[in-house]
Parts: sequence; C-alpha cells; structure tokens
Amino acid sequence: QELEPGQRPPGLRNHVWDDNDYSIVREDGFTIPTHPITRVEVVALAWAARLRWADRFKLIDPQFSKELSDSAIDLEERFNGYFPYADAGGGYLAEALDGNGKQILSVKVHPLLALSATYKGRAIIQEDEVSLQVIDRAYRELYDERGGFRTVSRNTPSHPKNIYHGPDTVWPQVQSMTVRAIDATRERIRFKYPVHAEKLRLMALKIAESGMRPQACFGLPIELVMLPQQGGILLFEERDEKGRLRRTSSLVQAWGASAMEYNTEYLRVNGIKEIDVFLPLERAAA
Repeated sequence: QELEPGQRPPGLRNHVWDDNDYSIVREDGFTIPTHPITRVEVVALAWAARLRWADRFKLIDPQFSKELSDSAIDLEERFNGYFPYADAGGGYLAEALDGNGKQILSVKVHPLLALSATYKGRAIIQEDEVSLQVIDRAYRELYDERGGFRTVSRNTPSHPKNIYHGPDTVWPQVQSMTVRAIDATRERIRFKYPVHAEKLRLMALKIAESGMRPQACFGLPIELVMLPQQGGILLFEERDEKGRLRRTSSLVQAWGASAMEYNTEYLRVNGIKEIDVFLPLERAAA
C-alpha cells in the first residue's frame, strides 16, 4: 500500500529489519523523521525483485514483464540520484529518505545489505567506485573481529532507547549478507580493479569467520549478541529504568542457523576447512 506524505503504517513506527520505534532518527540521535520513510536496503531489494520477476513473466505476460523492468530502471535511476553522499568520513549511502525526500545520514550496516541485493551479478549502485567507498567505510567504522559488523557506528548518534539495534549489537545473519555483498562486488570489479578485488576477497573470508564467533561462543544459532567497548561477547539483554529484565536474545533462531550454514559453506568453497572461531583471551577481552 502506498502511503501519503505524513502517513505511517499502524503498529511499530518502522516496519523494517530493525523494527522498533527508535531505530531511525535524525542526526541528533533523538528526532523522529517525517514518515513515510524510504529505507536504503528495501529499495535495493525491491529493485532486484522487480528485475527477477520481469524475467519470470517474459513469456507468461510480456506487458507485465515490461512494466516491472521499466519500474526497476526508474527505481535504479532515482536511487543513484538520492542515496549516495560524501562527508568528512568518506562516501556512503544515506540510511533512508524521510517523507519529504530528505536524506537521513548515519553510518549503519544497511548500505551493505543493499549491496547484497543483486540481479545477474549487478547491484543497484551504478558506479563501482561508490560500492567500494561503502564497503571501505563500513569496514572502518563498523567491523569488530569479535563478531563482524556492528549495526550502528559508534560515530553515529543512536537513540538511547534503541538498544536492540544499537552500536553494541551484532546480528549473525547480517554477517552472511555482508559476505555476499562484498563477494558480489569483488566479482564485478575483479578485472577492472584486481588489487581491490583481492582485498575484498580477504575481507569477505575474514568476516565469514568472525561472524561465526558469537555463535561458537554460546554453542547455539543465537539471534544477536552485544560487543561492549570494555570487551567480551555478551548475551543481549535489555532492562527497564528499574533494572528489570525486559528481553534477551533468542538462543535458537532459524536465520542464525542459516547464517552459520552460509558462512561455513563460503569458507569451505574458498579452501578454508578449519575455522578459527575463537579469539585468544587477550583479544576477545580487548
């Protein structure tokens, strides 16, 4: 259903992966943007889905196939006009657009999720240089060897109530998606930028391995963990203002298990059969 400016869906304010009322805020970390919000990875997924279904309908319904293809082309053009930006930290993609079409700027893992949505090897980002900038910045600001990519950079203001998807959280399933995004980018640029491609190959292997450490730590396909600044890998917990436990990480989740399977298979086909999922104690506590 299309929403008019100022409207938002019922229930939770944000109907996306990080589905809580405070996951998308303005650069001050508090202000709720005008709805409806257009999320970067949702647009990329919609683009890839339209192109894939356009292929499926070519023989069944050529007119509908053309409509899907044309809308995907239009979506791609608008995406590349609205989402890329650059600041002192380098190039990146806006987290989202607000109801007025204004960029919501933050350094989160979501642009990597957008890169994971591909069609015949292509991503919605038209310029390879932009894709490389996104990966480089995400790695610099979000990567932690204890578990992979954090949800939010510590350089980005995050709402104090956004603990579930805050700067200390790491989601194992997200790591498998970032591995796919980086490997797909590597494949696209391997002839044009061979040196960069080799760096991406090593990066993807490193993330696949580190992305399994939280699950190895608890011995379960866990939902998410917390990587606090003081060190360690902790089970996610959220408490109310009186210190009472509100919720914890689910210990067994299907998408956590699928992440383990994806990363294990990715490492295997790349010749890595023994995985160093445990860090030395001095590094895990760093």
